[in-house]
Amino acid sequence: MEQKKNTDTRKTVRTVTSNDFITAMGIEEMTLKARKLLYIAISQCKKNDQEFFEYQINAKDFAKLMDIEPDNVYREADKITDELMKSFIRLEMPDQKYKKKKNYEKYQIFSKCSYLDGILNFKINPDMTGYFLNLKKDFTQPLLNDFLKMKSNYSIEIWHLIQREMKSIKPNSTDIIQFDLSLEELRAVTGTQDKLKQMVHFKDKCFDKALREIYDNCGVNITYQNIRIGRKIVGFRCTAVSVVHIDTDNIPDDVKERARQGMERIKNSQKGEKIYD
Repeated sequence: MEQKKNTDTRKTVRTVTSNDFITAMGIEEMTLKARKLLYIAISQCKKNDQEFFEYQINAKDFAKLMDIEPDNVYREADKITDELMKSFIRLEMPDQKYKKKKNYEKYQIFSKCSYLDGILNFKINPDMTGYFLNLKKDFTQPLLNDFLKMKSNYSIEIWHLIQREMKSIKPNSTDIIQFDLSLEELRAVTGTQDKLKQMVHFKDKCFDKALREIYDNCGVNITYQNIRIGRKIVGFRCTAVSVVHIDTDNIPDDVKERARQGMERIKNSQKGEKIYD
């Protein structure tokens, strides 16, 4: 019988996925709780794993992570796992022979879920290894904790896309990170191709709302300008800074110099060199 592993949800745990998974179709239809459990499952994959293992989490910890009343854990777990067992992703690729058609692949995401004696167990479908295991390039690894704090699917989906563009890092107090997001991709990951069609509604109900939640939960302030072709908005040029951003242009030169000298002294002391005043 396969040994089950305990679920690790520490704040340092990362959710590592191929970039293809971020824009795959199907997961945008998931409920918020199912999406979070999916990301918990993905985050258990370790760098050197060659296969997926079955993981377990007790009812108390599961309820806390999902913000579920303890008395409702069994019922909610049953609903969430039903949804995950039915969920699949679809990846589309261009058909080289018939240009107007597209090839596609579909994968069921979970191979098993169970609830036994107050313990929730789950395992990812082995056919999904190419999207979560042994990734050498074109992957993104946001912190699991950032996703778990969010209250909206839109926020989770957009933050995952943003983390792809930011190379899975967050700006420190003086960093400024700039990147572009296409409207087509934003609508694809949020499932809004046929919803919120007016730009003012898309921004208000989806994009701006997600950026506010990213500010509150991830410590990153993202502003943007519209990218247009003619009069049509086709994307957004984004600027990301820390919520405690310091504009170095406003720091006096003498303060910068003292800081530079201080850092130099620290580096020299770490090398074991003597420091003379």
